[in-house]
Formats: sequence, C-alpha cells, structure tokens
Amino acid sequence: GLETLISFFSNPAKFLLNRRLNLFLETEDARIEEQEAFDIGGLDQYFLEDILVKEALTGRDPAELYSLKCASGELPHGTVGECLFLKSCREAGGFAEKVQSYVADTPKEPLDIDLSLNGFRLTGRIPDIYPSQMVRYRFATVKPKDHLRAWLLHLAMNAAAVEGYPRTTLMAGKDKTYEYGPVENAEDILLDLLTLYWKGLRHPLRFFPISAWAYADCVVTAEKPAEIALAKARGKWINSDYSSGEEADGYFHRCFRHLDSPLDSEFEALALAVFRPLLNHAAAV
Repeated sequence: GLETLISFFSNPAKFLLNRRLNLFLETEDARIEEQEAFDIGGLDQYFLEDILVKEALTGRDPAELYSLKCASGELPHGTVGECLFLKSCREAGGFAEKVQSYVADTPKEPLDIDLSLNGFRLTGRIPDIYPSQMVRYRFATVKPKDHLRAWLLHLAMNAAAVEGYPRTTLMAGKDKTYEYGPVENAEDILLDLLTLYWKGLRHPLRFFPISAWAYADCVVTAEKPAEIALAKARGKWINSDYSSGEEADGYFHRCFRHLDSPLDSEFEALALAVFRPLLNHAAAV
C-alpha cells in the first residue's frame, strides 16, 4: 500500500521493529499537569491550527470553534486562551488564503492506484487532485517527511498516467511552496524505492530522513563536495544540549547504538538514492 511505503520511509528502523518484530518503544506520558496551562505548543498547537486552516478553506468562520475548544479544555482559560486562539485564527486565515489560490477549481475524483512493478504490487488512493495539479499543504515548515509523502504520491500518480489527471504536484508550507514536475521514469524510481523497502524488512537501513535530506540537498542542490554535505548531515544527526538531533530517536538508537556513527558510505548512498530524484524534479515557487 502507498501509505505503508510512506510510513516505511519516514523511519525505516521504526517500521522494521514495529511491523516485523512487534517491538514498540514509545511510552505514554501519563503525568497530570498540576499547574494551569498558560500556553499551547507543540502538537496541540499544530492540530489546532491545522483545523483552523481546514475551516477557513471550507468557507466557515474559524472563530466559531472557540467555544468548543474552550469547553474541551484545549485552550487556557480566560483572556489568555482567547488571545492565543485569535492569534492562531489570523495566522491560519493568512495561510488558507495562500492555499485557496491552489485549490480554487473543483477537485477531481480520488485516483485509485494499482501498479505492477517487477513483482511488487503497489495500491492506494490519492485524493486532493485538481485539474492542473495535486495539492498537498502543511501549516508548518516543510520537513523531509512532508517531501517524502508528497513525492511518493506524486510518483504513483505519474506512474499511473491516467488520462485527464495532471502530472505536477504542489507542496505548500508556511515557509515555502514547492512544485514537483512530471516524472517520465516514475515506475523505475518507484521500483528502486520498493527494492529498498524490501531490504528494509530484513535489516535496518541507514536512512534517517532529516540527516539524509541535509546531505542530499547539499550535494544535489548546492553542488557541494561530499565531505561538506556529511558535515551538514552530522549537524542534524548529533544530539546535544543545544539542539535535538536525529540520533535521539529511540528506534535509530536501538538499531545503530553499536556504531560510532551510522553516517557512513551506506548512509550517503541511501540519502542520494532516495532524495536525488526528488530534488531533481522539485523547485521552490
């Protein structure tokens, strides 16, 4: 399934331990906050703003959600909660205006995918396709995992090549909007990724999306030497008191803790194998 493939590339080590070994490392934090909250942040704020964007795109007034969010305890009490909510409404409204220009046309029917690729069968359904392009958006900075999801859907849409459906995709974030152009060899690229998926079901792959993106972007986009790109990747990998590095991920740690550094030649090859085709077809617009 497309969603299975997307889940794999977002964290191959986690996918392997969860799906093949039935090993789950997350522990639920059941601590109860003893002090009244005076702010919202992290995922709570993201989910709130994501809902506000969707409300604005459907033409409803996001402010109508205020009473519901207050009653559910998702906002701080009183004036603080009201101010935070109104600030989120303004920001979500501005982003919705940007996205609205991309989704003004009537969307096409979701595209059903059923591809046979040299022994693999890839299936799924792709929504949010408009006459001129598929549109993905995220009310946040566009992250490597966002590129991966949009790119895999984009490849499947191009490989299906259904008459009347577009072959370009827009990925809109708060910081930038990217366009992925038509891919003539989409089936070949998908087959390469499926081959990596098959390998990743048997042993942990040294593919870490954030660090890999830093490496590939430096090599492909900035055209810098590999040693400079590797330094960029290490900056995203190493965890410290000043920044949260990708090595802090429990699944990566469990699979690669025996290595001094997993950012080796295999890492470099995988980073380019996954992200080079994407970067060659993507442009900020």
